[in-house]
Amino acid sequence: MNARPAAAEPWAASEAAGDLANGFARHIVEWAEHARAPADSLAVLAAAARHASLATQDGHVCARLEDLATDFPDCPADELSRRLLSSGMVATAVEPRVLPLVLDLDGRLYLYRYFAYERRLAASLNRRAKYVPPTPSAALFRQLERLFASPAQRPGGRPDWQKLATALAWRSKLTIISGGPGTGKTTTVVALLACLLSENPQLRIALAAPTGKAAARMLEALRRRAGDLPTELQALLPRESHTLHRLLGVTQDAGRFRHHAENPLPVDALVVDEASMLDLALACHLVDAMPPDARLILLGDKDQLAAVEAGAVFAEISADPTLSSACAAELAALTATPLPQIRPAAPVTETPLRDCVVWLSESHRFATTSGIGRLAAEVNAGRAAEVCACLASAEDPSIDWLPDSIAEQTTRIREAILDGYRPYVEGTRPRP
Repeated sequence: MNARPAAAEPWAASEAAGDLANGFARHIVEWAEHARAPADSLAVLAAAARHASLATQDGHVCARLEDLATDFPDCPADELSRRLLSSGMVATAVEPRVLPLVLDLDGRLYLYRYFAYERRLAASLNRRAKYVPPTPSAALFRQLERLFASPAQRPGGRPDWQKLATALAWRSKLTIISGGPGTGKTTTVVALLACLLSENPQLRIALAAPTGKAAARMLEALRRRAGDLPTELQALLPRESHTLHRLLGVTQDAGRFRHHAENPLPVDALVVDEASMLDLALACHLVDAMPPDARLILLGDKDQLAAVEAGAVFAEISADPTLSSACAAELAALTATPLPQIRPAAPVTETPLRDCVVWLSESHRFATTSGIGRLAAEVNAGRAAEVCACLASAEDPSIDWLPDSIAEQTTRIREAILDGYRPYVEGTRPRP
């Protein structure tokens, strides 16, 4: 057994590093020592294990090889890679053996569990994205025309992206719809379900969300939006919604569910709201449990905060809203939209999920030229100076900025906060 050199103990440096990460690093080094790993690999291995564990605690699925530079500033990246791989505890993405850590060709350093989740999820989504849609029926055309105004009635002749999103979801086994509040995600889902149920009244549809509150809010919004549908279609809509854990079926075994690839969910279409809250592990279990022929519709906001657990899944899978020429032509024919008007936004990064993603950006609650609209655009773009200028301009009565840099305004700010909470406080007071 190799003696552990003093340099192999970076886990003892600081409590702030996290007890979990330090303990994991300690165990990894002990396993490597029992396997007679080279002495010069142990310090690098400990640091790698610690960084990978800390990354997941910070909501990331991997660390970077360059993160080790702070621990080994004089050791080049290729030498760090050599030492890690020689430890016998680190696999490569090319040959992903079941080892504690995985290092890919781009210098990403994973805990094996998250590497396996990411690869499994990517493979499942890619299979769904390759679905070849059937020939649309005349009934579908008529239903879309009934549900949405004709292009000529749209302000400025702009395309109706809700209608396009509905058509895209009809022709896909995987649809990812991203949009902020008031951009019409619920309206799109109601229209899609109306189209699907018109074709097959026996369709098994499920509604779900990561939390009970989000699931209840989704069902309420859907029933409210469905008020304009024919009575017979309203009767066919789902009457309950589920948390994802309840839908999948929690078992006594941690991290395992009753529904999985061998026992898929009994659904033909699943709509998941607030999908930006999906972490990598839950997203993987969800997609695993979907029947191969069922539709999966994910709704969320790519600009919202990521999930609490590791992995910004929704932001990454919704990064490419581009449409192939063939898909755009099909959507134009389905929705009676002039093909030149179907111009999706440029992708954040190109992904294999093109033809599956729609970004809804037109707010139906406030105009993009309003104070709220301009402020939201600047916040989403990360332009801090412009946000402050918009707040300070006082051009729109719906925006009120209370700067706290002047001592005399402290009372005003306190009163504004109290005024906001006053209805809640009054509502919770015991009645006489």
